[in-house]
Amino acid sequence: MFLDKYRSYGRSGFAGKPGREGRETDGYNSEAINGAETREATGVVIDLARNFRSRMEVVDAVNMLFRRIMNETVAEIAYDERAELVYGANFPGAADKGPDTYFAPELLLIDRGSSKGAPEERGEDGEAGPGESELIESETAQLEARAIARRIVRMTGKNGGEPLQIYDKSLRAMRPVVYGDIVILLRSASVWAPLMLEELRLEGIPAYGDQNRGYFQATEVEVILSLLKVVDNPQQDIPLAGTLRSPVVGLTEEELAKVRLCSEGSFYDAVAAAASGKGLADGAESAREIAGDATVRAGENEAGSGSTSGDEGCGAREVRGGDENAAADAAAGETMDAEKAATVETSSAGPEISGRLRDKLNRFLKQLEDWRNEARQGDVSGLIWRICGESGYLEWVGGLPGGAQRQSNLKALYDRAVQFENDTSARGLFRFLVFISRLRENGGDLGTAGGGEQGEGVRIMTIHKSKGLEFPVVFLAGMSKGFNRQDLYAPFLMHKELGFGPRFLERETRVSYPTLPYLAIGRRSRLELLAEEMRVLYVGLTRPRDKMILVGTVRDLEGKAASWMSSGGGEELLLPDHLLARGRSYLDWIGPALIRHPGAAILRKIAGKEGAAPASLEGDLSNWNVSILPSLELETGSYQAEDEDGEEARRKTIDELSRGMPVTAYAGEEGSAAERLSWRYPYAAAAGIPAKTSVTELKSLLSLQERPSFDLLEEGLPLAKESGVAASGSLHLRRPRFMEQRGVTPAERGTVYHTLMQHIPLEGDVGLAEVTATLERLRQLRVLTEEQAAAVEPEKAAAFYEHPLGRRLLASPWRRREMPFSYMLPASEAYRGLQALDKASSELPGETDNASSSVLVQGVIDCLFREEGRLILLDYKSDAVLEHRGGLEALKDKYRYQLGLYSQALGDILGEAVAEAWLYFFDGGHAVRV
Repeated sequence: MFLDKYRSYGRSGFAGKPGREGRETDGYNSEAINGAETREATGVVIDLARNFRSRMEVVDAVNMLFRRIMNETVAEIAYDERAELVYGANFPGAADKGPDTYFAPELLLIDRGSSKGAPEERGEDGEAGPGESELIESETAQLEARAIARRIVRMTGKNGGEPLQIYDKSLRAMRPVVYGDIVILLRSASVWAPLMLEELRLEGIPAYGDQNRGYFQATEVEVILSLLKVVDNPQQDIPLAGTLRSPVVGLTEEELAKVRLCSEGSFYDAVAAAASGKGLADGAESAREIAGDATVRAGENEAGSGSTSGDEGCGAREVRGGDENAAADAAAGETMDAEKAATVETSSAGPEISGRLRDKLNRFLKQLEDWRNEARQGDVSGLIWRICGESGYLEWVGGLPGGAQRQSNLKALYDRAVQFENDTSARGLFRFLVFISRLRENGGDLGTAGGGEQGEGVRIMTIHKSKGLEFPVVFLAGMSKGFNRQDLYAPFLMHKELGFGPRFLERETRVSYPTLPYLAIGRRSRLELLAEEMRVLYVGLTRPRDKMILVGTVRDLEGKAASWMSSGGGEELLLPDHLLARGRSYLDWIGPALIRHPGAAILRKIAGKEGAAPASLEGDLSNWNVSILPSLELETGSYQAEDEDGEEARRKTIDELSRGMPVTAYAGEEGSAAERLSWRYPYAAAAGIPAKTSVTELKSLLSLQERPSFDLLEEGLPLAKESGVAASGSLHLRRPRFMEQRGVTPAERGTVYHTLMQHIPLEGDVGLAEVTATLERLRQLRVLTEEQAAAVEPEKAAAFYEHPLGRRLLASPWRRREMPFSYMLPASEAYRGLQALDKASSELPGETDNASSSVLVQGVIDCLFREEGRLILLDYKSDAVLEHRGGLEALKDKYRYQLGLYSQALGDILGEAVAEAWLYFFDGGHAVRV
């Protein structure tokens, strides 16, 4: 209705034709034309176009943009002489600067390079999807915040340069800009504002903003809430660990690890043990119990559970777990003491707790007890205030970037505790924490508290909230952020004129299709959304008083600039309707509108279309500065605040590099560029060393080095001759995998034998019947498939228990099977003898016992048992014993390294040397001592 009246009313004399004079009834004149009565508007429109807020540079820039992008088809309003802004203020210029260059609006584009791997989301008909990825949006917000921070540092003169001079109406004079003069406007602040606040504070720039969320995510609030949880119940590991790591206690990661090793109970038990010194002297004995003797409990639990594994406790279950899950009985051995073996590494001694660490813990425990007494007797608000005061945390956060805001957040937590106690009948710390927990679980949040920096720092707000306000310096960020079109993809659409438009659902396939009403309403709603977004953009661009800077992030700037240039409307002033209707962000309008402006020469150069501006812009009075900032400078965080000369040198360098010319900006630094470009990492060979490996992999690398693949190929020829296959020099290719019948591989066959030997019960005599029964049980439990079970020869497994070595195992009272371990080994020792890695390991920095030059070696020991107090190591092998390949002696040499590493690891972990190491080969039933 407003637009209808605006278009039909006459205009006041100063701006156009006066309104008609005549008979007035309800605001219209009625005339009879061909017998029909028509009504003509008689009201008068008085355009308040004169702008007393902004400088002429801002007014001219706004007029230039909206002359090109605002028309009646898309924006519902034509930006003609009736709608244009008229400069009405009287601002003094900047001395010796010139108003055209000093206060010229700026467009700052962050170039993120090509958009590979990050396709833009699209919905139906090629339109924008519901929204861009949250990760990409967060990264974009951080980049733009860093770019804005960089610009603010230069603008305020914090880099040593001259600050921007603005006009102060109260002083009626020019003065340097301060943080409180600057505002950052966003279309939506829910995601962007917290990220921008954090980035600005990291740069030492005070900032604040009106947020509806983010309070509970503030670090200082999280710390105090964790501490309150510990006061309520110290037997909570995660809150306790967070409190110990926070500045309230100040433990390092290494100190936390030492504390945790002091007890197998809760974290609080470990803290108490570390503070009192208990358990430290018994570290060696505790390590032995973890690895061995304490696991007797597992054997007792197993005997009581009726498991077929009998009294064998090795690998049957975890020590801490106790009870066994009967359904997983067949696979239970895989988890035997995994946690214990992994925890106990090269040293069996307990952690060393320094006196300084004990003092920290004792002081914290004393404070914690006092706070717990306060929680029982007093109110929650008093407890929070006491904690903030006695811990010194309130003063500590005040010294951080954005300290006033952080202190306000903590004070707000106190205020909300007071409000909770006054407005509810609930009392006590526990009920307050439950209230906060439910609030967070239900998606509720509280806006960050207003800080003492308000009025003194950079303000972040939405464009909607800025209506009617003015600011000396305005950054409009998020120019490339997509419009929110989520409502356009609802299952049904509604419109005030077109009515209701559902999607058609096919019942059988449950597939929905858009109907004609749905498409019509969607198209109309899309155009109305664009008109609304254009009006919002107009509000944002008319907020600045002295300086306006638009900030956007672009992927593939070269392609974007070429697209803007090709669709920029040519000699026409207005951009084409189809281009405006395809707009998905503010930058999709600003880019094509600005690229033909004289100040956008850098964009035309990037697009490969250098030349003069079109005739339709030659008479334009606006002046724009367009600058490009590579995202790499912001992502690495390596940039420094530059002065004007440094910025000019950077632009000159980029221009010279783009044209393949020698760089002259750093000509005085002879040799520096060559030295940097020719730098080589001094430990290049060491970069290929794995930080984690397994015993099997090390053994395989050593075997491959000793017997290259060419030798192994030659060794296959005698076998081919024995089997009657022609061993000619021709190459025989195997059939494709899908054409051959796949059987069990030798490696899989060995795994099957190990699985069988792991689960055979060791009670009494073991013969063929027990082995067969175990094999059938594993097949029924689906631990082994039919094909795998058929690959096993039970007679060979039963023969082991007839062997003297097998009888020694049966007679042992202490047995462990399939025992995993993790072992830290110096890299120079782990890869000794391997030509490919031995040289590289010797190049590692630091001493051999340094953690940075160590390798984590993992393995699984087939069997370990005690005999008369001595440890006996046993490893099963399913290799074929072939005399033409060296027989048992060759196999013994092949596995000598593996068993040697097993023995070394067991000796360091258990604190007891391995007395004997044996290999047992199922092929032929041979036992070989290594």
